[in-house]
Amino acid sequence: LELTVNLIVSIVIAVILKMLPEATIFFVIFMPIRSYAGGFHFDDYLRCFLLSVATYVAVLLLSDYVTISAWLLVLTNVILLVAIRLLFPVQNVRRVLEQEEIHYFAKKLHWILGMDLILNCVLWGWHFESLLRVMCLTLTLIVVTMVLGKVKYWWMSRIKKYIK
Repeated sequence: LELTVNLIVSIVIAVILKMLPEATIFFVIFMPIRSYAGGFHFDDYLRCFLLSVATYVAVLLLSDYVTISAWLLVLTNVILLVAIRLLFPVQNVRRVLEQEEIHYFAKKLHWILGMDLILNCVLWGWHFESLLRVMCLTLTLIVVTMVLGKVKYWWMSRIKKYIK
């Protein structure tokens, strides 16, 4: 039900903003990476939903204001893809991954990052600069949420240690 609500709201926003291709790029990049790399999670659905909608709208709207040349966007996207791989895995105190799960997720993430690298090149080759900007902002959002997720895990691990 939560995923359905998120999807409907996201599609409605994309239609209202007249940014369906940009929204598609956002989700094609965001969902698979976050599924396997991890990142910051709120403890309740409402906060998660509201922040998700706010960041989604921000990425779409900011993409019109980014004025970076296409080759610099491509380079930045590559750097962000590498950063995602280096930040992997982002653990969660509520569900710590076993080593075999980390290995499985890493294999999936490598494939996803490879596909995103190809997408990066295709968007550049076809001169879809608006979609490159969305890709860049989406990857930046992912890196930020991964760093925040690592900070939260570190902080919660410390608190757990003192509570015991």
